Amino acid sequence: MFDFFRKAATPSKEPSPAPDMGANELASLALDALPYLTLVTNSAGMIVYASKPATRLLGWHPDELLRVPVTQFLSPLDEPKLRPFLSAVHAGAARPTPIHEVEVHILNRDKRVNKAMMSAAQFNFQGQLYTSIALRFAPSEQRELRLAREQAILFKQANDSKSRFVANLSHEIRTPLNSVLGMIDLLASTTVDSQQRTYLHSLRKSARDLRVLVDDVLDFSKIEAGLLVVQEIPFDLAETLKVVVQSFKPLADKQGVDLKLEMALDQRAYLGDRHRLAQVLNNLLSNALKFTSQGSVEVTAYSRMLMGTNDRCRITVSVTDTGIGISAEQQEGVFKLFHQASPSISSSHGGSGLGLFICRELVELMGGKISLRSQPGAGSTFEFWLDLEPIHTQVKSADTAPPAQLEPLVGACILIVEDDPTNQALLAAWLQQAGALTTLCNNGQEALEKLTGGVYYDAVLMDVSMPVMDGLTATRRIRQPNPQDSSERQRYMKTVAIIGISGHAFTEDRVRCLEAGMTDVLIKPLSRVMAMQTLAAALENSYANKDLT
Repeated sequence: MFDFFRKAATPSKEPSPAPDMGANELASLALDALPYLTLVTNSAGMIVYASKPATRLLGWHPDELLRVPVTQFLSPLDEPKLRPFLSAVHAGAARPTPIHEVEVHILNRDKRVNKAMMSAAQFNFQGQLYTSIALRFAPSEQRELRLAREQAILFKQANDSKSRFVANLSHEIRTPLNSVLGMIDLLASTTVDSQQRTYLHSLRKSARDLRVLVDDVLDFSKIEAGLLVVQEIPFDLAETLKVVVQSFKPLADKQGVDLKLEMALDQRAYLGDRHRLAQVLNNLLSNALKFTSQGSVEVTAYSRMLMGTNDRCRITVSVTDTGIGISAEQQEGVFKLFHQASPSISSSHGGSGLGLFICRELVELMGGKISLRSQPGAGSTFEFWLDLEPIHTQVKSADTAPPAQLEPLVGACILIVEDDPTNQALLAAWLQQAGALTTLCNNGQEALEKLTGGVYYDAVLMDVSMPVMDGLTATRRIRQPNPQDSSERQRYMKTVAIIGISGHAFTEDRVRCLEAGMTDVLIKPLSRVMAMQTLAAALENSYANKDLT
């Protein structure tokens, strides 16, 4: 229907832009080619369609313009010029003569007045009369519009630069954070006394809190840049909920808070983004325990089948606590960016003010909604729903690594290419615990010399950012065939598993690694289980391919 309105209401055809045009030229061409801002109203004078330029100029979101009287945006003196088109509501009534450019005054959201030339005409669609209104702005307004578009382009460029800066900063933080978390886990696996274990517990909690903050800042950067994406892969929802809730059990027990999980799910497995859903629940549980000193925190999840939606289910998850609660005034901005309920809460409980904002963005990106019910002193309930497609087959667990899954690592020769000595030691310790043999390199150049010197390794763990030669360059050089090598050696260099390790978490960074020839990519800070599983899977696949040849 809207496509029909666009065609009926657009007064001129949009030309194709020439190739290789700059952003400013493209904005200028778009302005010159489509100088009209278009609105379509029904027989009651309510807006049913607004072009994007119209919504930008009027200052309203497109959804806010729909079903709003068009006269709201005209000055009272100009309403009579359009009134005949809004009063001819009967199909049998004589249609008024089209308006050919009369001057009107348009009011935007801030009540600012803009002069425009208005033309209008009625048209019939499926037996209903509609009015097409085209607004062409005077040269001064056109210049203002052109300037606004150029400023928008410059703003986007600045925003992209800021997002990239945040991503690079995140990478620099993730590398030492990976070492801190990994070494804490290694130290905890050794023999320590009770007091040392208490210290290690505090260290681990602080490091994980720092990782959450880094992830929040990076997600915020992705949201601003429009780069945040969600996946649709099979996952076990029941297991995901259990894993997240169980991870908070020690903290709840320490506070004396009863942490419960109740589920009523028609299916265990669904198609969706397990990590993002877990991230939302993790954030909500963290907040609930932060503001609940006694009583209980209960997570409930239930599903119901939606009719006429290709068997999709509505999954509703709620987190209810008996904590301090939130007043009605504070609830209005709780999902806003950098919002804290009050300065006293911020100082006593901490937090960046990003968590609930990111929860809202993630839930809406997954096609759902999140809401809050609360009363001061009586606790809070945060609830979100998602529409997911059920999966009727068993889904493998992604959170545990049974010994059988790591069998390909036993006796395998792994080349570790990493410039940070602590990360070198961490990766070597993990692999040695899994029964693998390791060799260390400090940069891509050293790795290239070893591999081109005739040495064979079962797999390579390759850091992406290193001095002398980075991991991407080294991988490309490894994948390039050397005519002087034997066919067997060329085949080995082309197929040896190379697992990238990156502190950059943007999708485009992962794509860049895969395009360079890497087999898979791990993001810092590393999970030992995920790293070993990924490497074992790559080795198993490599062995299978050898058997086929």
